[in-house]
Amino acid sequence: MEYCRPHSRAPRLPQQQTERVRNLPLATEERTAHMTTLEVKLTLSDQMAQAAQRAGLLTGTAIERLIEEALQREAGKQLLDAMQRMRDANVPPLTEEDIAAEVKAARAARKSRGEAGH
Repeated sequence: MEYCRPHSRAPRLPQQQTERVRNLPLATEERTAHMTTLEVKLTLSDQMAQAAQRAGLLTGTAIERLIEEALQREAGKQLLDAMQRMRDANVPPLTEEDIAAEVKAARAARKSRGEAGH
């Protein structure tokens, strides 16, 4: 998605080309990820659509960034909720020694499975 105008229709690729594009791998430094193509339709007030357009928020890159930020906020909320549940259940906090032992065990397990790690 390069750019969206209010009430515009993005050009469509033939189904065969769409499938090839959808399944193209994206090479990264550490692993290979696959991209998913989604078509998003928004209904916004004219004022909001124009403001979003002026702010550059209707591009694929901007929408991806907004989703990443929302996912990070959601992960933070889930962490805080889990911490509250642990407090409510009177679970004692881990000591530094406990944490070090858990990290060591996780690294050993990752190494035995042949996975890269730090």
